Amino acid sequence: MTHRKFTGLILPWLIALALLFPLHGALMRARSQQLAAAVNDWDLTRATTLEEAGAIADLNTNLRLQIQRGDVAGVEAVLAQGADVNFQDDVWSSPLSFAVACGSVPLVETLIRHGADVNLQDKVENRGTTALITAAIYKRAPVVQALLAAGARVNTRTFSGNTALDAARDPNFGDLRRDQRETIAILKQAGAIAGNSQPLDFEKQRNSISAS
Repeated sequence: MTHRKFTGLILPWLIALALLFPLHGALMRARSQQLAAAVNDWDLTRATTLEEAGAIADLNTNLRLQIQRGDVAGVEAVLAQGADVNFQDDVWSSPLSFAVACGSVPLVETLIRHGADVNLQDKVENRGTTALITAAIYKRAPVVQALLAAGARVNTRTFSGNTALDAARDPNFGDLRRDQRETIAILKQAGAIAGNSQPLDFEKQRNSISAS
């Protein structure tokens, strides 16, 4: 086979590959963005499907995904790869607050052991909540205990003036009255005080922030 014939045969394939590579890259980027959106929506089924289709999450998104799955080993592996244990963005609060919302003491303790700041205030929607306030919102009494044991400040206020005790007293979050009573008792024993006389209302707070 002459050089010219060989070139004539191989050239169309090279052109096809050159056209396919950018398309493949764009598809993978789109899937990765969809994966991040699925994690933000707490849609584990969709996130797993996208992973199986080849979507690759960035380290900080993957950290949240492992937290959402309750996978302590997965969390440690992603942190070992360089994920930021105190990362925040405009959608989600810190990984620690994310773990607190999931209600997992092992995850909370793992993140703290890897350097999570227990007193970091969230930037999301200009709220200024801490992990402890988040735990109080959801009436996670065991998580509240773990955070206090790790040095969480009990009377830090949100940017609107609410404390963890205000959050624990809020009737709009949490499923069981027993959990609410236990959470309040733990906070009071640690010296918690109320910040605002009005119940905590994050929906109202969101609306007021949006209107300002």
